[in-house]
Amino acid sequence: MAGAEVIEGANAQRLLKIKGGLSGERLTPEIKVANSIMHILEDQHSHSVSEIASYIDIPAETVALFLRFMAKYSFITYDEQNETAVICSDFLSLG
Repeated sequence: MAGAEVIEGANAQRLLKIKGGLSGERLTPEIKVANSIMHILEDQHSHSVSEIASYIDIPAETVALFLRFMAKYSFITYDEQNETAVICSDFLSLG
C-alpha cells in the first residue's frame, strides 16, 4: 500500500486505514450519498433535486437536505426556489 507505515500499538489499524485512504466499505452511508451527489454535479451543469434523487435512488427531501448543507459550506450553489444545484468552480478546482 503506497504511503503506509508500520504502526505499533492499539490504534495501529485505525491509523493505517487513515494513511491508506478511504475505501468504499469504510464510508458511512451519509458520505456515500454526498460523494454520489458531488459526482453527479462534477459535470458543472445545473441539476434538479428530483433528477439527483432518481439517479441515486434516495428521497428528494434527503437530496435537498444534503444540497443545503453543501451550499452552506460553499461546495455548491443551491437555488431553493427552483430546487437546482451546480458545483462551485472553486471547489471543483481542488480535486
